[in-house]
Amino acid sequence: MIKGGAGFAIIPMTIFTLNCFTVTFLCLKFGTKNITKADLIVGTFSFIAIIFWLFIDRPLVALIFAIAADLLAFIPTVRKTWEEPKTETLSMYFLLAFRFVLILLAVDEFTILSTLWLITWIIVASVFSVAIFFRRRLFAEI
Repeated sequence: MIKGGAGFAIIPMTIFTLNCFTVTFLCLKFGTKNITKADLIVGTFSFIAIIFWLFIDRPLVALIFAIAADLLAFIPTVRKTWEEPKTETLSMYFLLAFRFVLILLAVDEFTILSTLWLITWIIVASVFSVAIFFRRRLFAEI
């Protein structure tokens, strides 16, 4: 995003990244331990994508690997929330999508490098929010 002209929009993204590391650490220490084989597989692929992201000298390809790593790492959350829809805070994902919209509006130069990650997560957080909402309603009827 820096190479793509994101400008000051990189500040909240850096804070978001640090927050992700903190949440990951806390989940590993205090979270549920129902890690499946599929979780380990997507975690491994996510880690591999991060390695590619670190060493690829082509910004767009690196960005695609970063997005792939993020999406793969999000799969266990989707699985857990589908099985137990009350375990995630619905408002958090609505606010996450809204926050990314605000960050997108703060981008200095709109290029694919400065916006693709944000647009991806606006879509993912929005779809996930709606899915949680309807899954909870379905879960309540059963």
